[in-house]
Amino acid sequence: QVEQLTLTCSYCTMVTSDGLEDLGNGLCDLRKLKKLTLGFENTRGVGDRGVESLANGIAELPSLQSIFLDFSSCSDVTDKGVEALTAALPMGLTELRLDCGRCSVTDDALDAVATAISQRVSLRELRLDVGGCKEVSDDGLLAVASAVESLPKLSSVHISVGYCSTVTDMGLLEVATALGKLPLLQSIAIDTHNCTAVSDRSVDKLAVALDSCVMLRDVHMNFFGTKVTDEYESIDSVAALQAARAIPAMQGDRHDDLLALTEQLMGLLQEGRAFAGALRNCGRADVPFPPVSVAS
Repeated sequence: QVEQLTLTCSYCTMVTSDGLEDLGNGLCDLRKLKKLTLGFENTRGVGDRGVESLANGIAELPSLQSIFLDFSSCSDVTDKGVEALTAALPMGLTELRLDCGRCSVTDDALDAVATAISQRVSLRELRLDVGGCKEVSDDGLLAVASAVESLPKLSSVHISVGYCSTVTDMGLLEVATALGKLPLLQSIAIDTHNCTAVSDRSVDKLAVALDSCVMLRDVHMNFFGTKVTDEYESIDSVAALQAARAIPAMQGDRHDDLLALTEQLMGLLQEGRAFAGALRNCGRADVPFPPVSVAS
């Protein structure tokens, strides 16, 4: 009769693929399971054999709707394990969170994820972390982006590719384009920290995508260690405007008033940034101070 199962064995040095094999066999008996959460972060004894055993168990759970699997820092988990896992995902899946950060996965793993989710049309939330996987590149992101744009029910998309040095603007541009085509999108998180080939081009495209997501409420962007410049600040304005647009309709003109006020605040914010820039250069005679309007 169990409908939810959560098991965390992170940093357990004595847990191995043998234990996951037993766990996979046991899952087969939980026919009514709807939500599965398993954490094996930095459990170095876990590898593809254990992941494949879990996949065999998951394949026997027709009622499963939500899956959260954390294999981060399990260096023996490779494309082979991810491919087995994604092939076993139930067709009625609505939530998938897969953390393979710092595993030994490549673009082939992202291809497998993309193929699987493109057929799970009920999917509403996708969280995918492959940060620190140095063999992940734009090709993998292109595959995921293509799958994402075919899932109209998606309301939350979180993608982390931090420290993936071969991820560039090209891959993120495709992700941004896909996000802009999701009519129900409410939450976006993109983590590209220390992806040194990511620049303002990605931010500009993401800003355009945000502007087309009329239901957007939550935006989380991490461009630490990239080539993003001051132009990054433009995304703040777009996100704030979208937050105002996402507020449910109010009586009378209160919603329109709030939207107008938000736009005014963003204008003042931009003027403040310009003024601060002028102050930093106040020792230079050739740099004029910008005009600053004061709202009553």
